[in-house]
Amino acid sequence: MRFWIALLFLLPFTPAYATPIPVKSGEHDGFSRLVIYLPASASRALAPVDGGFRLATDASDPQYAIQNVFELIPRDRLKALIAEPDGTLLLKLAPGIVPETFSLESGAFVVDLKDAPPDQTALPPAAAMRDRAKSSPTNAPRPSTPPRQRTVQPVAIGRDYLDLFWQPPHMRETTAAPVTISDGAPKPQIPPKPDPRLDGIEESLLRQISRAASQGLVSAQVKPSKAQPSKSEQQVNSPASETPTESADDPMGPPAPTLPPHLAVDSMTVIDRDHLVTPPETQLEVSECPPDRYFDLASWIDERPAFAQISDARRDLLGEFDVPNPRKVMALARLYIAFGFGTESRALLRDMGNDGPSKDALLFVGSVLDQDPAAAASPLARLTDCDGAVALWAFLASDPPPEKRDVEFAALRRNFEALPADLRRSLAPNLVARLTQIGAADVARSLEPAVSRITTEDRTALDTVEAEIQAKEADPQALGNLEALSKTNSEQGLRALILWLNGQIDAGGEVDPAALANAEALAFELAKAPEAPELRRIAAIGHAANSEFPKAFEIYADATTIADPNGTLAAIFTRLVGQASDAVFLRTLYDELPLADEVAQIPDLRQELAGRAISLGMPAVAVRLLGKAAPLTEQDKTLLARAALLELDPAAALAHLKDLGGQQVEQLRAEALSRLGRHNDARAAYLRAGNSDDARAQSWHKGDWSNLETSPDAVEKQFLETFVAPPPPEAEVQGGPITQARNLLERSQAERETLSKMLDRLALPSAQE
Repeated sequence: MRFWIALLFLLPFTPAYATPIPVKSGEHDGFSRLVIYLPASASRALAPVDGGFRLATDASDPQYAIQNVFELIPRDRLKALIAEPDGTLLLKLAPGIVPETFSLESGAFVVDLKDAPPDQTALPPAAAMRDRAKSSPTNAPRPSTPPRQRTVQPVAIGRDYLDLFWQPPHMRETTAAPVTISDGAPKPQIPPKPDPRLDGIEESLLRQISRAASQGLVSAQVKPSKAQPSKSEQQVNSPASETPTESADDPMGPPAPTLPPHLAVDSMTVIDRDHLVTPPETQLEVSECPPDRYFDLASWIDERPAFAQISDARRDLLGEFDVPNPRKVMALARLYIAFGFGTESRALLRDMGNDGPSKDALLFVGSVLDQDPAAAASPLARLTDCDGAVALWAFLASDPPPEKRDVEFAALRRNFEALPADLRRSLAPNLVARLTQIGAADVARSLEPAVSRITTEDRTALDTVEAEIQAKEADPQALGNLEALSKTNSEQGLRALILWLNGQIDAGGEVDPAALANAEALAFELAKAPEAPELRRIAAIGHAANSEFPKAFEIYADATTIADPNGTLAAIFTRLVGQASDAVFLRTLYDELPLADEVAQIPDLRQELAGRAISLGMPAVAVRLLGKAAPLTEQDKTLLARAALLELDPAAALAHLKDLGGQQVEQLRAEALSRLGRHNDARAAYLRAGNSDDARAQSWHKGDWSNLETSPDAVEKQFLETFVAPPPPEAEVQGGPITQARNLLERSQAERETLSKMLDRLALPSAQE
């Protein structure tokens, strides 16, 4: 009887996993060899492509193992071997190399890469290598029912199998054109005989599996083979558009015969099972609010200890023949959820749970408890406006948090108060943080009674909630309360530390060095925890707040591990431009120019960095940062004009200032016009800028002393009387030559004194010099 049961379990069925295909290599005299272990029933076609050849097969999801190919062969013939996503294998060959192929009885496909004969420079497209007279699976029609795959078993341990690689040349298959028969269709292929060495292996393996099945160690899942539809059914079910068109050049032959299966058994160990990648969860279709019974956590537990309840629930979890009991599985999953074990509940439901809305709801709540980002992608996360228990879990899962008007606060508060005590304690800080974030501090404060009922002795959770609300309301006592809570040895201590450090950063001053070092150490210790990215963000900004910019950029080196990396980088540069000394600013800016280019996308920060660089005489850096603007703003163009003036390019400055207005722009335009020698235009620009002193200076520069806006002072008046006004008629010198010469000397001395005073005013060298 046991023998017949074993045979029933071992009925053949189709494998369900990807086909691993080893690829081995060997170097020989005059050629390099590749051996590709394709299944015996799989087709193979080697077709020329640009730069080499492409091997195509109809094996199910082939996975080529090509890791060690080039350890035994050089790259002088085979340049590269690439496994493409579409299941093909690309062979990139050196110029003048051609492949020669043949197949073994086991199904292995051998490719010998040799030098092309002197008279054969390239392989014509018609010479695409085809093996076993099968068409390429990518560009030729397939039979209506593909041949069934055959599981090829390895040879016995210790058996010499080198003969599979080196067979006499007469056994190699040729690539001649297919033989045609009288009806014009290709000759159907003859299935290869199975390797006789497999018989002993199959007999031994069947005996071992039968023994394991009789002991309950192995279970088999029998999949009925699909019946071959008749020709009439195929014609009825197939649309006309999908009927392949036959041509005289490539007629469609009869379908390939189905090979008899050889031990078509799938086996899986517990190690294989545990390492399987969990398939992505299907998206739910949510059209209305689910009933509250799916989220009634308080009714799923009693007053007994957790270990006692879980032990009882795990009893009788499996029924006869180790079939899971759906009712027991659901009860244990709910128990896990009620005690906050989201990971355990989700693992149990994925392995044994039956599909349905109740399972979907538990998986969603479990992901919220584990703070899994995937919870935000669930359709249940959008039901924050439901008047039911789902509103609480949807609000905790949503990312980003919803608008205040989209949340049903009454349902949220009602269902939070109904949660088990431990869950209320663990969920309260996150819930309060989200409520304060959307501006619902009044709702957060209304949760205090629900939290206070579970803190009769330890009030840490309640104090953390109160301190967080105080911080949101800018209460001066908030930072002091958070500092005290951050030093407590409790699960709320970490939350209080984060809030306290964020409060110091928002205040704009220095951050406590000891707390900052604690946050940095916790970020390393809790590398995989949900709080780690926030701790790294705080550490980077905190060091920048303390003017420790090299340390801040060192932490930011791996931006993928930091919460809000863009905001963190902007915060570091904001403190750099605002509080660093000139030397530190220039050195750090030059060291971190690639990161400065990233924050240059932020207009205000870009302009602050460029403005300080210009003020420190670094116009090239300012131009580089301003070049990241798209498009340029008026302030960007003004800064570019300042940089151009600093680089002694007044014409470029005028081009940047074109079509701009304002006193600052007119001042820069006047400076550029003055440097170009256009003093009249510069004088008008200075007047538009409200700078009359510089406008007078332009009049003096041009020598137009009659066009001064204000009355000249004593020095200017004396200069104008001496050099501009014509001398009065009575000023002509009378007397003899000696008297005239003495008067001329006196007048020359007065002119020199007047000119020296004017030059001193203009900060130019004196006349005596």
